[in-house]
Amino acid sequence: MIEQALQFGGSLAAILLLTYGVYRLRLGTAPTLETDAFAMEEARLADSGFEPVTIARSFDGTAALLMDDAGRIMLLRLHGAQWAGRLLGPNARVSRDGPTLTIHTGEAQFGAAVLTLKEPPDAARIWEQRIAALSS
Repeated sequence: MIEQALQFGGSLAAILLLTYGVYRLRLGTAPTLETDAFAMEEARLADSGFEPVTIARSFDGTAALLMDDAGRIMLLRLHGAQWAGRLLGPNARVSRDGPTLTIHTGEAQFGAAVLTLKEPPDAARIWEQRIAALSS
């Protein structure tokens, strides 16, 4: 009986210790684009020739749109557990519902991204026009 109690107590202590370690290391939580600087760095890592000058991050930090001084637009979002960026081209499609944009890159494996932009109020409309202009 005492051996079972000790075994149970040891198992419980191990579980609590592992849970605390997971919490401290922030394992299991989805990463977010918390700052413009972080999003810009991830865009540079995705394409070493891309130097963003304009950025719009989604409200929840799960995606961002970035533009360089040549007018190229990159969509940055999670792809699996890593940040991935795609330069949008003439096959990109965008639709807007208020401040929310749905962007299809034209690349089936990358899929669509949904971004809700919060500032400025007309940001979604501006980015929609920029992306739509890529196909003309």
